[in-house]
Amino acid sequence: MHNVENFERFLQTFSAQTKAVRRPGRGKATWSDTLRFDLVRLVNTGLNITGLTLKKKNALDDLLDIVIDKTFYGQWPRKTLRRVFYDSQDVPGKFGPQLELLQQWGRLARPPLSPEEARELFAQVFAAAGSDALAGQSPRQARFGELFEIAGRKYGVTDHEKIEWFRWLIPNLLAHPLWWPRERPEIRDSTRRDKILKLINEAPGKRGDLDYLCKKTGWTYEAVKNLTRRLEGDDEIVRIAPGVFTLPGLGTAHVPAREEVLAVFEANPGTEYKAVDFVKMLGRTRQAIDSAFHGHGALVRDGKIIPVRRGVFVLAPKAR
Repeated sequence: MHNVENFERFLQTFSAQTKAVRRPGRGKATWSDTLRFDLVRLVNTGLNITGLTLKKKNALDDLLDIVIDKTFYGQWPRKTLRRVFYDSQDVPGKFGPQLELLQQWGRLARPPLSPEEARELFAQVFAAAGSDALAGQSPRQARFGELFEIAGRKYGVTDHEKIEWFRWLIPNLLAHPLWWPRERPEIRDSTRRDKILKLINEAPGKRGDLDYLCKKTGWTYEAVKNLTRRLEGDDEIVRIAPGVFTLPGLGTAHVPAREEVLAVFEANPGTEYKAVDFVKMLGRTRQAIDSAFHGHGALVRDGKIIPVRRGVFVLAPKAR
């Protein structure tokens, strides 16, 4: 096999991360969802690193021998690992990026989740999604990645809410074999949502800024900012200026300087502009234009525009 040493190094890292929480102790560990998930992940990783396929004779046995030698899976005979691997094919290793997302969200959960605990939660949700399987792969497990798209769809949702949402999925997936979530994790507390809408409606001119909303609610600036961002994304309020909101139909949506600047570049590819050109052209402050180029707008950092000379910019070729 090629790249065996790379696979062995991967297994050593895996063992270092898990041995502290999965030391067998007396007798053999039971086959939890996490153990099944990790076994499939290890074998699939081994296939990717070595370039082998399961169609190659003895490929699985060769990989399992290495896994047995380098990890705690050595407490089971190869025959058992083969059976568990094939029985657990509905726990695919292709969801590695989604597992990393869950581990990232778990670090800021309340209380924080360790990588091991996040793997266990991941495996439990995957197993619950498989409760609709009659034979072969579960249709819901085939859509498993969609759950992470739902969880990550809205900017500003706290990681704690996402972890709680995944826990909420498990009993619902188990209880209803045809059920699939429609709730988004950010739609949680209609009382807070309604309070923001009521305050904006009662504000002078039906316009409320972040300071006003913080004063009236007693919530932190970050909490109000995140909630207004979500409400704006759901078209329930309209941002008419930075940090200022009104209700739909009562004002024109504020267009960020980044979008206006980029629209000019895209309408005139190849044309060179200075920042001062946009101050005159768009009626924006120099600070807003500079922010679009280098600050929060980050047009230069994102590769949308490129500097050709000091203070002179043009649309990047790949953006044309």
